[in-house]
Amino acid sequence: MLRNQSFAASAFLALPLALLGCLSESTSSEDFGDLNARHAKAQDSWKVLEGSELRGFLVRFEESTAEGSVLLSVRNRHNQDLGWIDQLGRAWRYRPHEDPEWVSTGSTVQGVRGILGLGEGVHLQGCALDELPPGQ
Repeated sequence: MLRNQSFAASAFLALPLALLGCLSESTSSEDFGDLNARHAKAQDSWKVLEGSELRGFLVRFEESTAEGSVLLSVRNRHNQDLGWIDQLGRAWRYRPHEDPEWVSTGSTVQGVRGILGLGEGVHLQGCALDELPPGQ
């Protein structure tokens, strides 16, 4: 009798595990409009200087589509992406475990200053893409 009870208990406990093996995952090729991933290629880059000190980089990405939308990636001196500036001059800074934070709307330099937390003495100096340090 004890053997039958332990067998019944084992079978009862094994049932949920067996059902878990029946779960499956499906994917969709649904069109999500603006939320679809898009391919953009780095086109230009600049060093961000405060006085003569290197503070970061600005990298211009452009889509290869007919619209050719542009996105400016703002990076620190270690080439870590900290935020972006869109075609309308809106600057956003990434925040860990949160949504990006809107910093400013205005010129590219204003956006770079806001994202990197820099003062008035900021200027951009053109550089080749291969001059950027390896990304972290």
